[in-house]
Amino acid sequence: MATVPLDVGLIFVREYYTFLNKKPQRIHAFYSKNSVLVRGDEGDVAKTYRGQEVREIKSMEELNFEDCKVLVTQVDSQMSANDGILIQVLGEMCNLDNPPQKFSQTFFLAPQHKGYYVLNDIFRFLKEEV
Repeated sequence: MATVPLDVGLIFVREYYTFLNKKPQRIHAFYSKNSVLVRGDEGDVAKTYRGQEVREIKSMEELNFEDCKVLVTQVDSQMSANDGILIQVLGEMCNLDNPPQKFSQTFFLAPQHKGYYVLNDIFRFLKEEV
């Protein structure tokens, strides 16, 4: 049982960022109507969005993620409430020809009939220097 959160976390992270790179228009499939999403830069106030159809999820293809490359440097996963899995991801994201930016992303995967869905997603680009 100890490897379940780690295995699920690693599989999820690989799939999620592959979709972000190759099929950003389908990234909403990881979410549900109950999902809560936060996006922003470190230190900025970020707005919270709810639901699978929110603009921030449905329109990721408009953000030119077609050539988005992600280097994941750390994935930590653990079992959480109601058989969910908490996942913390650290890495660098490079979109188009822009310089890479460090990021932190936290997911809470809630169980569903087949597998999991993203119930909570907190994403922050990190500052180079604090």
